[in-house]
Amino acid sequence: MGCSEIVVPPSELSDHFGRLLEVDEGKDVAFSVGGEAFAAHRIVLAARSPVFKAELYGPMRESGTQCIAIKDMRPSVFRALPHFIYTDVLPDMADLEGDDYDRYAMDRLKLMCQSILGKRLHVENVL
Repeated sequence: MGCSEIVVPPSELSDHFGRLLEVDEGKDVAFSVGGEAFAAHRIVLAARSPVFKAELYGPMRESGTQCIAIKDMRPSVFRALPHFIYTDVLPDMADLEGDDYDRYAMDRLKLMCQSILGKRLHVENVL
């Protein structure tokens, strides 16, 4: 009797974390951005961003649930950030514009954006 290959399905990790972002259970940090509130799990944010890690687990952190005000960022831009952090997938960003910068040190996100630009930018469409 020969060995048969076992087919392993693709990872569902990003789906599981994406669903985690959708529910309120266990969320222990909140952000106020342009009058909108966003809740998240501090451990997930800290695992993906050294800036969040320092802010949420550094010596200046507060115990209990925190509400952190984010200034100079539109809610639509901030909404994309937790989505990427939890799923490692870029959300639909058709409505994003402007000069929002990477204050959370999301290097993989920056590289993904650079890759998209590199593939789509041509002499004909640069203007």
